[in-house]
Amino acid sequence: MYKLILSTFSMFLLNTLSLHANSKSYSFVGIDTTLSHYNSGFAPSLGIKYGKQVDMLRTTIGFTHAQKSGNTLQTFMLEVDKGLSNVFFQQAKLHPYVGFNYGFVRHDSSDKGYAYGLSGGVTYIINHSMDLNLGLQMLKVSKVKDFNDLNNINLSLHYFY
Repeated sequence: MYKLILSTFSMFLLNTLSLHANSKSYSFVGIDTTLSHYNSGFAPSLGIKYGKQVDMLRTTIGFTHAQKSGNTLQTFMLEVDKGLSNVFFQQAKLHPYVGFNYGFVRHDSSDKGYAYGLSGGVTYIINHSMDLNLGLQMLKVSKVKDFNDLNNINLSLHYFY
C-alpha cells in the first residue's frame, strides 16, 4: 500500500515538473458531480479536483463524497488522461480522451480499499480558462466487502490558471 501511495504522488509530481521547452503547462481546479453505480444501486456525489495539464497529458487528484440511504462512499483518486489528438481535434472545441485511474475507496466508516481502472470521455473547451468534462470511469475495487466494481459517470467544470 505504501508503494502505491508513493508511486501515485511520484507520478503526479513528475507530470507537474516535467515540462518541455516548447510545452505549455496549465494548473486547474475543478468541481464535479458524479453518478456512481456500486452495490446494485446508484448514488450521486460531489467532488473537488486539482490538476495539471501539459500539452495533451492531464493529471488530476480528486476527492468525491456520496451519501445514499445512510451509506457513504468516498474516493480519493489519481487520474492520468491522454487527449486523442489529430488535425480535426486540434482546432475543435471537443477533445476526446482516454486515461487510467487509481486511488482509495472508503465505504461507510470502516470498509476501506483501493480502486483502479480505465476512463474516457470528452472535454468541451468553453474559453481559454474554463472547460467542461463529461467522462466515464470503470473501476475494479479491492478489499471492500460489499462490492468489487465502481462505475462512474461524471460532469466536471475546470478553471485553468
